[in-house]
Order: sequence, then C-alpha cells, then structure tokens
Amino acid sequence: MRVMAWLRPLALAAALVALGMLILSGPLVRFDIWSYRTGLTVFRWSAYAGIAAALLAVVALVWPSVRARGVALPVIALVLGVVSLYPPVAFLKQARAVPPINDITTDTENPPRYMTTTRAYPGAEFASSARPIRTSCRSNCRCRCETLLRGRSRRRRRWAGKWSGATPPPA
Repeated sequence: MRVMAWLRPLALAAALVALGMLILSGPLVRFDIWSYRTGLTVFRWSAYAGIAAALLAVVALVWPSVRARGVALPVIALVLGVVSLYPPVAFLKQARAVPPINDITTDTENPPRYMTTTRAYPGAEFASSARPIRTSCRSNCRCRCETLLRGRSRRRRRWAGKWSGATPPPA
C-alpha cells in the first residue's frame, strides 16, 4: 500500500500547518497584515486542521503496516493536532459562557428596560440625518458606506473609492 507510506508525514504536515495557522492568526491581525475577520477565520480553521491532523495520526497509529514503520511521527502529529485544537475550543467555550454583546449595559445601577414592543419608525428624514457619510474609504474597504447611502452601482463605487474629487466615468 503505497498510499499508507505518506500517512505519517501527511499527519505531521497537517499538524504543523494547524499549529502555524494558530500561531500566525493573532500577530498578523495585530500588525495589520489582514483584518480581524480573516484572523478569526484562520483561528477557526486551525481547529479544523488540528482535528484533521489528529485523525490522520490516529489512523496512522491504528493501521498495523504504518505503525510498523514507527510511531514517533504519528504521536508528535497527534500531540500537535490536539495542542492546536485546544485554544479555539477554549475560546468558543468562553464565548458561550458570557452574554452576547447586545445584551450588555454599562449602567449597572439603572439598566435599560428590555423592550418587547416594536417602536414606530421615525421616518426616512431621521434615518438620513443619523447616518454619517464617510468619504475616506479605500477602494478595498468592506464597509461599503458610500454604496449603501448613495445607491451607486458597483462600477461607480469602485471608481469613486479610488479617485475621489474627480468626475466619475461614463455609466
């Protein structure tokens, strides 16, 4: 079985990838290499890669012909897979133990009353006055503030983000 010869190194490679994803997810967000959403996604996928590495290591330890070649690589892969799985699982456990962010108040002496009735909509005039228009967005900005507020097309939005102050291209 030629495929089983690659199982031990594959398990170790998956474990090292999972550990690398886990280690790099925080600092690359901190140094503004990528956004926090990307960092959290990589953090979450490091758990999935850790699970895959641990499963590959367990298969390598259970399979007799692979185990006969040595157990050091699968055991190391299993340990690294479990190590890279622990922080995302602990993070998830802690996140589920606290209330959601919209259920927190800063006024603990007189907290706001929970409202179950719907309020009447104050009108479009109020809504337009409450929304700030940001003109400093970059072309790769994800907030799409100008797009949502002014109803621009996708082509015009990209153009407006790159060259502000000039006349727009023809539609």
